[in-house]
This record gives sequence, C-alpha cells and structure tokens, in this order.
Amino acid sequence: STLAAATLSGTLEMGSASAALTHSGASGLSITSTNGFVDVESVRFDGLNLGTATAATVLTLDDTGVALSVDAAHITHGGTTGLAITSTNGYVDVESFRFYGLNLGTATAAKVLTLKDAGVTLSADAAEITHGGATGLTISSTAAHVDVESVRFTGANVGISGATDLLQLATSGVTVGGTLDVTGATTLSSTLGVTQDATLGANLMMSSEAASLSHTASAGATSGLSITS
Repeated sequence: STLAAATLSGTLEMGSASAALTHSGASGLSITSTNGFVDVESVRFDGLNLGTATAATVLTLDDTGVALSVDAAHITHGGTTGLAITSTNGYVDVESFRFYGLNLGTATAAKVLTLKDAGVTLSADAAEITHGGATGLTISSTAAHVDVESVRFTGANVGISGATDLLQLATSGVTVGGTLDVTGATTLSSTLGVTQDATLGANLMMSSEAASLSHTASAGATSGLSITS
C-alpha cells in the first residue's frame, strides 16, 4: 500500500528475509532523530558525528572534510594491494610534512626532497643533512661505493672515480696509493720510512743537537753510501 505520510509511536519491524527501505522521489531521503542519534547496523549517526555505541564521535563531518575526533585515532588498511591517499590537483599534508606528487617538504618549502626510482634529490637551495643523536651517522653502500662530490669512498679506501684507492685507511695508519704532494710545512712526530728514491728540491735541515746521517745496509761488494754533487 501507499501512504502519503505516517507517524509511528513505536517500532517499525520488517520481517521479510530481504527487506528494503526505498526512496523513489526526486529530492532525497532523510532519516533523523529530533533529540538523539540514529543507529544503522553498528554505525551511530549523531548530527555531523559518526561513531559507535561506545564512541559516538569517531568521525566529524563538515563542509571542508572529515575530522577524526577520538583521542587515539588510526586509519588501517587490511587489503592485499595498497592504500593510496592522493590529491587530484594539490598536495597532501601529514602533520607538518607536505606530499606533492614525488616531492616531500613543508608548507613553506614544498620541494625539500624529490623522490625518483634511483634515489632521493635534495631540492632546497641550501640543503643539509644533520644528525642530532648521541651515537653517530653512517652513510654506507652494501655492495658498492659512496660518492661525496668527486670523492669516492669504497670501504676503507678513499679516491676518485678512476682511482678508488688513493688513500687506504687502517687502524695502523694511512697508505698513500698515489703521489703525495705537500705544499706547506709538514711535521712528522715519528719515523719517516721511504722505500724508494727520495728527491729534495731544497735543503735538508736537521735541528737535533746530536744529528746523524746513517747508512745501515748489510756489508757487501755493492753496498755503501755515496754523497755526490
């Protein structure tokens, strides 16, 4: 039957196994409670708030969006594919982070980091990486090298792209794999061992009170010390 209007003072129960409440008009269907809430299954509608019987304001709707109103709110995805949070024509802010396409930044600097398949680009004019912890900062490559400007770090070796072991670091010291050019004054606090020829372009000055020039090779037909001009 068709009713123009009906007022119920009790409960409306539908006993059909597949019951439906259908609106066929041209405007809309309103289900409201004048002084309370409306429960649909386990979801509670109370004005602009959506929640449950025990937490009536989990979500609060307004003209600009949705607010999570509970103290410990979370958004959980339980599917097997993924969860996408996107803005068609703008950015997405999460706390103080601004996501804009492949760019990550802030409200005042939207492109601090730019992500790509090969890595991360620092896009700010004056970029910096700062470690504020009490232990240390490690920048490492599991199977290859790390380049900082034109300097290449490979394990304990320091070099460049074409010569990766110009400096070889160890707990006992540093081994120089190429030519060592020193343009300023140099002080050695221990013994200088030279295994090949050494050429001096100026004077050799010995400041010790008891200085000596010693030759320690084993005796033999070709052994000796020559000082020539």
